[in-house]
Amino acid sequence: MATREPSQRVEHVHRARLPGLYVGTYLAVGVNHPGWWGEGEFKFFIDDDDEFPTICGTGLEDYFCGSHDFNVPGAGYTTISTPFVGLNQVVKPDGLYVSQQRFSLYRWHLSDPIAFDQRLKVTVQDLGWQEDGAYMRRRDDIASVAYWYAAEPEGIKSEPMTIEHLDIGEATVRRAYQAALANSPREVLRGDR
Repeated sequence: MATREPSQRVEHVHRARLPGLYVGTYLAVGVNHPGWWGEGEFKFFIDDDDEFPTICGTGLEDYFCGSHDFNVPGAGYTTISTPFVGLNQVVKPDGLYVSQQRFSLYRWHLSDPIAFDQRLKVTVQDLGWQEDGAYMRRRDDIASVAYWYAAEPEGIKSEPMTIEHLDIGEATVRRAYQAALANSPREVLRGDR
């Protein structure tokens, strides 16, 4: 969940203090002011990074592959949805109560995970621009979910997975087949046959 540093208007998307792989981001933005909202840089502070991040993007819209602010001329904000990145929801003001715009964005790093050995901090600036092109610090509502894998479960010892762990067994397959014939998925769940 994003947390705010009020003096800097930076949202913390993720913090981890053990080795792992960062594999995805979901971001919800509730726009509270007029003007463009997507100029904030995504920053990945990896391991010993302090003031300067290892990865620093060129803007929120670029991180989510929405260059030119997801704008289709004549149509305005337009959703995109691909297997690895997208702006999958745009809630536009309805005009009746002049509600604020809301956006849902995602990006998966499954083919390019961000590895870290000691710690990772991911931030995004709450930054946009005004109609005259001047940058503007904003106070939008930002919520996030970070997806990552720890190299080891913290405090839990586990055995490596083997092919035997994946075998569901002949009895389970037989129950599933019988339930499918009887058109009753509950039979599979009960497991009493």
